[in-house]
Amino acid sequence: MLKKFPQVTEYLGVPYAKPPIGNLRFMPPEPLTKEYFKKPFVANKLANTCYYVKRETGIKGFDDWNPKKLNMSEDCLQLNMWVPKRKNGAVLVFLFGGKYSHGSPSLDFYDGSALAMKTGMVVVTLNYRIGVLGFAYMNSGKLVPGNMGLLDQQLGLKWVHDNIKYFGLKKPKITLFGQGTGASSATAHMFSPVSKKYFHRIIAESGTVFHRWATEKASLIRENFDTLLSKFKCQQEKAKDKLKCIQAVNVKELVREAEKIRNPKQAVTVGAFLPVRIDSVFFNDNITHLITHHEYKKHIDIMLGKTTHEASSVMVEGLNNDVYGCKFDPKKELESKYNQCNINGTQYERILKLVCHDHNLKNEAVEFIKKVYKGISKKIKRDAALRVISDYGFDCDMNKFGRYLERLIGNKYFYVFSARSSITPWPKWMGSVHRYPLLYHFGYPFTHPEMYEKRQLKKEQTLSENVMKVLSKFAVEGRLPKQWKQFSDEKMNSLVIKKDFSLKKMGKIINVDTEECMKYEEALRKFGKLEDNF
Repeated sequence: MLKKFPQVTEYLGVPYAKPPIGNLRFMPPEPLTKEYFKKPFVANKLANTCYYVKRETGIKGFDDWNPKKLNMSEDCLQLNMWVPKRKNGAVLVFLFGGKYSHGSPSLDFYDGSALAMKTGMVVVTLNYRIGVLGFAYMNSGKLVPGNMGLLDQQLGLKWVHDNIKYFGLKKPKITLFGQGTGASSATAHMFSPVSKKYFHRIIAESGTVFHRWATEKASLIRENFDTLLSKFKCQQEKAKDKLKCIQAVNVKELVREAEKIRNPKQAVTVGAFLPVRIDSVFFNDNITHLITHHEYKKHIDIMLGKTTHEASSVMVEGLNNDVYGCKFDPKKELESKYNQCNINGTQYERILKLVCHDHNLKNEAVEFIKKVYKGISKKIKRDAALRVISDYGFDCDMNKFGRYLERLIGNKYFYVFSARSSITPWPKWMGSVHRYPLLYHFGYPFTHPEMYEKRQLKKEQTLSENVMKVLSKFAVEGRLPKQWKQFSDEKMNSLVIKKDFSLKKMGKIINVDTEECMKYEEALRKFGKLEDNF
């Protein structure tokens, strides 16, 4: 029982697979044997965080999501679970984001106690291997198959599906909820023949398996792993011996060197190791083929979501220099002139070239994009850059995925989160920032009221409670009130969530399929390589 929420019992750091260490490093996860359960397990320490390189930037908006206190270990296939006394029959399994290169289920932001107490849902935050440990690929997949991180999620889901009955739920409705790369993972499970039976609904915020950064060509991941083998002098004649060699490398050194790899054939915004598009273990096919032939779980309810300013934090992270001009200095006042991302015309053009590079578009696409966003760029170049990167990096692929689901037999909802948390540590121009709606989803104003100004706290708690009600209603029933119009392949209806949102007083419905997104797809057709488009 928790002091703050006595109606909730938490089970922390519960293992769902054998530790992926020694000769299990880079291997698909293995289920726990009965031997493991002979002794009682004390579930009072948060799940270990799988190894990744923690970088301190000095910028609160980044460092808060990568805190020092996380306990890192290669033995990390664990989950955290919050079980309320009064249950509503639903289980929410959360997959964290972080570009497949960083992240943890054990952040304060993902404390599920308030969400469990306020809704009656059992809340699970699931860990999985990331970076090279989760997404290495070797020897055409024969030795290291790739997509081990997705297989970790799958085994964790199976554990929840098989064992939740021991926590008071007979026939649970399991909803998979992901954000960022957690959302691209969640939607990837729709295309995995094994995963399909372990969940009933999906909530995908700020990502889908359709996004360019969600998957990669196996050949590029293999190249990156070969680079790593060379670095550690694992150059034996037989592939098996190379594998043994790299399995013996110190995990911290391994992760550190993997983080340094930059492949010029990859987008600059992705890491060296991420899910491969073709495998024999998770998709058991080519994901492009599965998408083309509509081979996915169709009897499912789905909710897609995004923020109004998806790319604002991406801009500060990747364009904070003289070349691109989106400057941010945490030592200066948030609203100071310096921190307004003052991009000039030359820098704007460079940003467009970078976008084209990341999307494998020919240089002629720069002029095409300029024309499309001319109206915005005339006023403020920053706002045009924000719109282009948000559209090309997040929004348009989200719409594309929504339209693709025309054959889905279930309810389909979309939301745009425009409410900005009062504790957002970013300038106002950055709007509703990527990731920050999670503070409302998880009830952060209830778990950490001390972080809010007194005059703001009540408002923040009210919105959080209303957002949690949406998650709960969707997880239990799979449907929302009629005023929340569903989307279709003809019209991408989306509900705008503002500060005054509630299930009784909903916001307006907008069509998120913009003219700019239609032009985005035209750009891919005109200037892109066909092999790179789904």
